[in-house]
Amino acid sequence: MDGRRQSAADAYLRPALSRANLTVLPDSRVVRLLLDRDRCAGVRYLRNGQLAEVTAGEVILCAGAIDSPRLLLLSGIGPADELRAAGVHVVHDLPGVGRNLRDHAVSYVVYSARNLVAPAANNYAEASLLWRSDASLAGPDMQIVFVHAPVLGPGSLAGPTGSVLP
Repeated sequence: MDGRRQSAADAYLRPALSRANLTVLPDSRVVRLLLDRDRCAGVRYLRNGQLAEVTAGEVILCAGAIDSPRLLLLSGIGPADELRAAGVHVVHDLPGVGRNLRDHAVSYVVYSARNLVAPAANNYAEASLLWRSDASLAGPDMQIVFVHAPVLGPGSLAGPTGSVLP
């Protein structure tokens, strides 16, 4: 796209919008997978306050690190004991669903500099720290990355070492 950054929608979805085998339903939220024995045959979704279903010969679930396991769990695929305790009918006991998710907490230190701040030298990640949250762990389970990213306030013009955040 002429050297400009692209979103996944720009790169893959927009070129395919005219295909007869693709329907895009904006402002819709999948609430359950429709299962036919051991395969996903469609989805139930909410759109404009109404529940609807669609079936297909093939379903690809790619709803991200949070929504993919959410949909599996709501559809009865996951740790059986936990699903039963939540009142969800168990279709497939799969204990790993929803496990090992990692949070990416972000905090900022904002300061003002009298002099020009030099550009970052190491892809903006100037320092990194790995450590164990518990001494009994075999390896690190936490990481802090110190990122050098000069930022100017909204409405400011970014200089050669700054960026503007929306």
